[in-house]
Amino acid sequence: GEGFFFLPMRSPGPQYGTIPESAPAAPRRSRRTALIAASVAVLCLAAAAAVVYTATRPTTLMLAPSKHVMKRTNKLQSTSEMVTAPTAEELDGGFSDEATAVLAALGMQASALDTTDLNEACGVLALPCIASIGECLNSRLTTTPEGHIVGNPRACQCFVRGTVDPLDIPSHPELSVTCPFTCAESIREAFEEHMATVNGASGEPMGCADTFQAMAEAQYGSRNDAISEEDDDDSFELEPLDDPSVVSAASSLLSHINAYRMVHCPDQHAWPAPPTVLFAKSGLASGGRHEYRLEVSVGGGSDHAYEARVAHLPEDEEIVQQGEQEADAMGAYGVVSITPDPCSEGEESQLAGPESAARSINAQKLSWKARPLTGRTASQFKSGWKPLSSEERRARTVALNIEGFTPPASFDARARGDMTHDCAAYTILDQGSCGSCYAFAAATAYSSRLCGSTGGRWNVVVSPQELIDCTNGCEGGNAVSVYETMETKPSVPQWCDPYEAKKDVCGATCANGVKYHSLTGTTRVVGGFDEGANDVTVAEAVLQMQRELMENGPGVVGFQIFSDFQMFKDGVYAKSAGATSQGWHAVTLIGWGEEGGVPYWLVQNSWGTSVGDKGIWKMARGRNEVNIEEGGLTVVKPQEPAVCPGVTCDNGGEIQKDCSCRCKGGWTGDRCDSCGLTCQGGGALVDVCLKCACPIGKFGSTCSGSYTLSTHAVKAGSGANLDVSWSLGGDAQPPLAKTIIGLYAEKNKESMAMVNNIWEYMCETPAGGNCAETGKISLSLPPAAGRYKIALAPWLPPNEFGQGGYHPELLEANTLGFVTVLADSASDADVTAAANANDPATIFAEQHPAPAPAP
Repeated sequence: GEGFFFLPMRSPGPQYGTIPESAPAAPRRSRRTALIAASVAVLCLAAAAAVVYTATRPTTLMLAPSKHVMKRTNKLQSTSEMVTAPTAEELDGGFSDEATAVLAALGMQASALDTTDLNEACGVLALPCIASIGECLNSRLTTTPEGHIVGNPRACQCFVRGTVDPLDIPSHPELSVTCPFTCAESIREAFEEHMATVNGASGEPMGCADTFQAMAEAQYGSRNDAISEEDDDDSFELEPLDDPSVVSAASSLLSHINAYRMVHCPDQHAWPAPPTVLFAKSGLASGGRHEYRLEVSVGGGSDHAYEARVAHLPEDEEIVQQGEQEADAMGAYGVVSITPDPCSEGEESQLAGPESAARSINAQKLSWKARPLTGRTASQFKSGWKPLSSEERRARTVALNIEGFTPPASFDARARGDMTHDCAAYTILDQGSCGSCYAFAAATAYSSRLCGSTGGRWNVVVSPQELIDCTNGCEGGNAVSVYETMETKPSVPQWCDPYEAKKDVCGATCANGVKYHSLTGTTRVVGGFDEGANDVTVAEAVLQMQRELMENGPGVVGFQIFSDFQMFKDGVYAKSAGATSQGWHAVTLIGWGEEGGVPYWLVQNSWGTSVGDKGIWKMARGRNEVNIEEGGLTVVKPQEPAVCPGVTCDNGGEIQKDCSCRCKGGWTGDRCDSCGLTCQGGGALVDVCLKCACPIGKFGSTCSGSYTLSTHAVKAGSGANLDVSWSLGGDAQPPLAKTIIGLYAEKNKESMAMVNNIWEYMCETPAGGNCAETGKISLSLPPAAGRYKIALAPWLPPNEFGQGGYHPELLEANTLGFVTVLADSASDADVTAAANANDPATIFAEQHPAPAPAP
């Protein structure tokens, strides 16, 4: 069946779809069973709740109120067998010796993994997960003659397998339980600390950052690759809020929420009915079933609101009460996804950008447009600026001479040729759920000034992590404190102290990073004024800030942040009616201009590229909007490092402490002056030597992995099949088993909407593992003439609640090629022309035309 399931997301993530109901019979046996329950979670073990499962086991653990039974396809009712979840004592006793033995083989003490973080992340699954992942690591890690431990991509896969392969629990063989993602992540951190102890602080790391990034993006979604609302063109239509079907779906949603809260946070009260529907739209999901996208408030106010996708279940998957013939609202609908987590509190329980709020803002016809932030909570948009008092600001304020100064109509520090030098400082960063905006803004402004003032020789981004380590962590601060601290406690490059979104030890950085100081006594505030005072007007403050920015480079501004700020999409931001204060925030001021007659400041934020205009905001200038001019511009003069005189690194390379160059992209050589990147498979270098652009069907950093179609054009009556073969390896690894190759309409974006249900698994086994590096599948071709797309729908591993599936959207990057079916009357020349048009080399040449020869 469609297999909609209750998926409470703790972080924004992919909303999984499943195989269409009419899929071929053979693959159906390996899919999830038709158990739809009130809530789903691997973490039920920790709650020691009752578990409902079906005879077609093993299946992912799902919780349900005991009054519910399954309605079978034959419309007969039967009660599923009830089992008791394993206790902590059973798990500890069954895995304690195994975990201890594995740790000993790795040279670790059991106490090394007895940490609060790991226990919170794993709960009672700590020992089983340590034993499972540790045994895999023990067989894949290598030790050098010097006694150093060496990691490798195969070792990194142990953590992936831990989240995918079911644990063998002898006392409960009927259960299929996997390690939660957060548990695997905590175990990795413990092993990395062990490797650092053995190898030394600057020695060989575990090196699994990319693996976990891929796992996290598969599970939670990437902030920088989020699908925007305007691109979500899946034919969903607005519905009246009082429509009976909408009310029924909303009531079902509330029932599911309360059932989940009963199990996972019984100390929190149930929300009273009915919920208030704030927004609703509906459309068809796979199999022709209706799906609703709802936003509801509960508890009598908008302080507690949820947004969710709710789907009407197939009749054979509905849940009915004992003795009844029809399902109630809860049993008739399944919850596909929900934000926030029903048990969350504080900022994690507040929606960051509800669609109802975005529509309300846009109805005000302001100078800017708002964008809803589906699946995001307020905790993901931290601020953290602590304004100076008037006395503190005045003590550091320097008044510039603005007599006769006439600024240009627009200015952008990123585009000023004598200052930018392709400065890395203008890369958009993401502070995450940490109140560290003050450090990010200060790091960006400092780095851009250092790059510009040294002609690009010192082209780095200093580490925001080191700045928060040496100042006020995630508790907020200001740039004055950061810059004055940097006089005696320098920062290092970002790669030398990577961001962790939590305070760590000041000075605990890598060994080969150059130290970056502020020049003593140069921290100052330019512009700024006291509201109501007559010393400086807003206009004078603006001119001083503009002059400083033009002559010396970007600086830091702080302002009062409101609840609508993160929803900015484009235009010129000014607070909307009804927006509420959320504290203070800091950004980097990089320019100014005017749009639609409205003057603006151009600022670089630190919330990633999926919000704002790819991470950039335009904010109203000249009227002290949200107090942005009142605090002035905080700046500093960077001290150029004295090490390595005469050494330069070309092509964006960084000078390291030992005077070697850390090269970017494919650049190599002592001074990063040689391109060592060779693109295969018809790929071409992008940005000179930073990366390869690959033709359709080619993958990997050098385009070495390939998927090949046996034909690109065929006549409808030919009876030919389409073979798709692949040859992968290196960093172009095969996807997980159960990944689909399907045939789609050319413009289709939905992963489960295959034409005529034409698809095949790349492979079905090994469960949780990758397919073979080489292989081939065969697809039938539809009889209707047209151009069709062949694409991958990757299987996504189970999330922290044990549920896997497919992303509902087809990503363009997963297109493998095109094939055109022509009418039988088409000429051979027509077939040849269509095949040439679909040739990956032809398409690539159109997308990446060769540069014109120099005159």
